[in-house]
Amino acid sequence: MSWPSVPLGELYAKRSPSVDPRRFPGEEFELFSVPAHDRGAADIEVAESIGSSKITVEPGDVLLCRIVPHIRRSWIVTPERGHRQIASGEWMVFRDPRFEPAFLRHYLISGVFHRQFMTTVAGVGGSLMRARPAHAAAIGVPLPPLPEQRRIASILDGTQRLVENQRRADLLSAALSARIFQDRFLNAPEREWRVLGDVADFRSGATPSKANHDYWAGSVPWFSPKDLKSNSLRDSIDHVSESALRETSIGQFEPDTVVFVTRGMILAHSFPVSIVTVPFTMNQDLKALALREKTDPWFLAFALRSQTPTVLASVSNSGHGTKRIETDFLRRLRLPWATEAEQLSFGVLARELEASDRRRASRRDLAMRLTRSVQDQAFKGKL
Repeated sequence: MSWPSVPLGELYAKRSPSVDPRRFPGEEFELFSVPAHDRGAADIEVAESIGSSKITVEPGDVLLCRIVPHIRRSWIVTPERGHRQIASGEWMVFRDPRFEPAFLRHYLISGVFHRQFMTTVAGVGGSLMRARPAHAAAIGVPLPPLPEQRRIASILDGTQRLVENQRRADLLSAALSARIFQDRFLNAPEREWRVLGDVADFRSGATPSKANHDYWAGSVPWFSPKDLKSNSLRDSIDHVSESALRETSIGQFEPDTVVFVTRGMILAHSFPVSIVTVPFTMNQDLKALALREKTDPWFLAFALRSQTPTVLASVSNSGHGTKRIETDFLRRLRLPWATEAEQLSFGVLARELEASDRRRASRRDLAMRLTRSVQDQAFKGKL
């Protein structure tokens, strides 16, 4: 089936004047920002807390994020809740009665559109990357009849719900493990406490020379802070070779080792702790724990995470401006402790929940691939 196509530039909202909320002290606005999108709902903000001029938007407007465009962000302005609706300048605003908003949003996050959208990007890496609206204006948007748009949007809504349900289940599972640890060990009366430096020694990593390409042509996992995004890790983004292990001082660590970040900007808001379940190496921004006594690594990892507020309160700035945690502080850090049997019991439970998480992640990836496939078929007129 072949549909007519219209340039994206024709869909730009023609009447979206800017407003400076600071000129209306005491008024509450409904703010559609990028962080609010990632949390799932617009924020209600008082004028004084909004630091700059914003774009006015209307219910049914479709927003497309132009910063960090490799992350596909698009949403529909929801019905009014009694406040003026505004959006931050990172959004491109679309409004056209020829398009069903849900259909347009699905197209804007589809692979068909995204591949073209990424060719309009300027800037060097990370948050400096911006899609250029003037360049994106030439991208074609398919225009099926409105009933067909609604049919396609309904199908794609269903596939997207599969993915969202899997993500919600992941969040609930992660929260469950932490809650069980808190109930068993943090909230227990007369709980024993131990100092981390009394139960484990600290080991450091290193970075082989990037000038020697042979060092980076292997299969040995080499972990850095960007890898620490889950409770347990089996592989890393970067790898090193056996020659790097033989010829440098990076060292290799045993499976089931607890590692955590001690240097990096992520410490401004998070304290990543993981268990690496394979032999590995790591860089100098991480520390690994070598246990002095029999301790379940899963228990130890959760004990460390339970002290995140205390750890983050100790974070300081290094000489070149990044964040760091002093090793002496970590050696003195007090952790909730338990008997060997209690640790083992919790460790078994945590491992079972993690295995369930991995099975769920596989289903989530399958749902994501299904969604992408259905999107591609839909916008080729093959549904």
